Amino acid sequence: MKAKHLIILLAVLLTMSCEKPADQIFNGDAHISGTIYYENILTGSLDTAKTAKLVVTKDGIDQTNYVVQLKNGTFDLNLLSSGNYKFNITFQTKTAGLLNDNVYTLDTILTVSESQLLKDQNLRLNMETSLVANTALRLFIKDDQNAPLANVQVCLYSDAQTILKNRNTCVGNIRTGITNKNGVVLFDGLEERAYFAAAYIAVGKDTISNNLSDQTPLTILKKNTINETTIKLQTQVKPIATSLKITVTDQSGGYIQNAEICLYSDLDLIARYTNCFGSIKNGSSDAFGVSTFTALQPLKYYISAFKISGTDTLSNIDSRLLPTAVLNVNAVNTFNVVLKPQNKPQPPAGPTTLKINVYDKNGALIPNANVCLYSDPDLVTKYQACEGSLKSGSTDTFGSISFKDLQQLKYYVRAYKVVHDQDTLSNNDTRRTPTGVLIGNSVNEFNVVIK
Repeated sequence: MKAKHLIILLAVLLTMSCEKPADQIFNGDAHISGTIYYENILTGSLDTAKTAKLVVTKDGIDQTNYVVQLKNGTFDLNLLSSGNYKFNITFQTKTAGLLNDNVYTLDTILTVSESQLLKDQNLRLNMETSLVANTALRLFIKDDQNAPLANVQVCLYSDAQTILKNRNTCVGNIRTGITNKNGVVLFDGLEERAYFAAAYIAVGKDTISNNLSDQTPLTILKKNTINETTIKLQTQVKPIATSLKITVTDQSGGYIQNAEICLYSDLDLIARYTNCFGSIKNGSSDAFGVSTFTALQPLKYYISAFKISGTDTLSNIDSRLLPTAVLNVNAVNTFNVVLKPQNKPQPPAGPTTLKINVYDKNGALIPNANVCLYSDPDLVTKYQACEGSLKSGSTDTFGSISFKDLQQLKYYVRAYKVVHDQDTLSNNDTRRTPTGVLIGNSVNEFNVVIK
């Protein structure tokens, strides 16, 4: 009758293999049942080891091994005789973030007497760290109240200099990950060495992170095991970016809206360009004449500002070569710019003048360019230099040259400049294009592009 019960039990509850007759181990009426657990390294919780494998041995006799392959993490052994039962349990599972499976084991002995009902034997497995093939790191990220933090960006660095330079950006990291809902992130395949970790998350307008000045490395990782450490984050006061607030006014102190503002760090560039070309930042003033540039370096800067108003252009051309003071770090620096009319009417009496402005193809004014003035289109194309010209000279720092005491005629202009001792920029393709007939006793302007 006992053998019949055993067959039914094995078919319904367990899959077992044995090497000796069942009555050597299942020949009584004692009972053992329970659940097998393991620690989930991603959540830190105890989960059921659903597919754990049991090898049961009675009274230390290895020849009476019974293999039990669980399906739901629970075991229920009936018809046991009194004595000691050794449980050898193994469980293998995959974990996201780790390259290899985790192996958990437990060896324990449960003792029952005749007819005893031994229930609710909850057994917790231990991770076999010796079976971990790679060097891994499990980080617990918590706030200052010790609560786990999800969605935290974690960046691993190999040296203190890189982490101090790039903290809260993850630039230069060797590994990066994001914590799960339990505040855990895993890194596998690491080396047996020390690492530095930066962890941060935006919370409203604040950023919480580990200490911004912390240069302490994590514990030196041990080889072929899952190393563990905890990082606590705290709210960091956001530093104010190094900024420059520029206010643009007219000569009367009125705010000028929609003025174009160009920011330069190079004096030569602001002297050459009039259209924001070569600027490091540019923008327009608001209704209060203000434009603010952020994320700047603690340097001196140069500002070019202008606005077209009717037939005039308002600009700060007479003061744009004056630099700001060296900017204070992590502060809002201020600077005022006054725009004045630049196209002033010329007095009626005066020499007939032709002002020639020389630009490159990008709109930059070219200083020290050679300019030759002709009244004959055949001569302007005949000569490569300034032979046969009426007047000649070189442009000033602002890329301009003026020829005075001219007749009220059309003129032809040749302009060129040798650069890098090899290339020559010139207006050979447009030099037969004349100026308009000059207006007497006025300053006439003509623009030339050399390329």
